[in-house]
Amino acid sequence: MVFNIQEFEQPGQQSYDNISVLLNIARNNNIVSFLEIGTSSGMSLMALVEYLTYEKNKPLKFVVVSDTWGGVHGGTNYGSHDFVLELLEPYTENGLDAVFLDGESQIEIPKFAGSTDKTYDLIHVDGLHTYDGCRADVKNCRSLLKDDGLMVVDDTHHHAHMELVQCMKDICAEDGFSCIYKTDHGTGATVLQKS
Repeated sequence: MVFNIQEFEQPGQQSYDNISVLLNIARNNNIVSFLEIGTSSGMSLMALVEYLTYEKNKPLKFVVVSDTWGGVHGGTNYGSHDFVLELLEPYTENGLDAVFLDGESQIEIPKFAGSTDKTYDLIHVDGLHTYDGCRADVKNCRSLLKDDGLMVVDDTHHHAHMELVQCMKDICAEDGFSCIYKTDHGTGATVLQKS
């Protein structure tokens, strides 16, 4: 897969957030399957789904979303995935296969990985913003990422989560990933690929 750094860092580019990174990847690749940890309000999920459907005319086929749907750690306190299911309804009616993993990603992702042989083109990790939580999410998703797939980790330069800077270094040094892009702008995002 391609992450076009030159296209992304154009003069005047102001937004280096996770959605900008996800859309850059979608613009330059054929994304058919997507897994997201920390779906929260569904903003990044829906940005990707809508871009692929309406801009590229190549809708997603498979999506897996994982969240506690609670009110802590930046959660929305919706209590269930029903509101995301409602957002996705026009797309599921047209063939999008959506799977919901309700609960802590450190528990749900390993269970899911053990029950499927499906792999994903793009994975977005925006879950627990602690060193241990983020590292566990990335490691647990490794077997779910296609060999040429990309993983975006959000908030890797956020002032409230600076331990994620070291987490990304350790993941790339010890866990079988290469960092192909990172930004120190805004809250930061890092793009990983299997090495």
